[in-house]
Amino acid sequence: MDDSGRAGAFGSAEQIRVARAAAAAAPHAAALMDQHLGDHDELLPTMYFDALGVWYLAAWRRRDVDREQFAQAGAVAAVLDAEFKADPQVENAIAVGFVEMFTYLPASEQAAAATLPPVLRAEYAAMAAWRPG
Repeated sequence: MDDSGRAGAFGSAEQIRVARAAAAAAPHAAALMDQHLGDHDELLPTMYFDALGVWYLAAWRRRDVDREQFAQAGAVAAVLDAEFKADPQVENAIAVGFVEMFTYLPASEQAAAATLPPVLRAEYAAMAAWRPG
């Protein structure tokens, strides 16, 4: 994993710390971090959390045939869950980057959100229930 991700215009120091902790939780998450840094030349936490969400969903879809990948995705989600309330910028980046995509899934895949850890699952439920007033 490259060390070029520093706090800057697109990420706070706390967001970057959490992104690095998520990357350290699973080999595939580390590979996604390397790919992200190669594509963007810097760590963009919200975009990285989105890539983790896409991967989590892909692992959920294949959970019956690749349990190890889903376990790794669960380990990464556990890091995000534990760090969700670290500060408002971290909460926003994880909510927008990782959790929000679950609200757009077709009904046939909404069960994926039920496998999220409790804090992320609660955030998903709040997002899914929100209606413009």
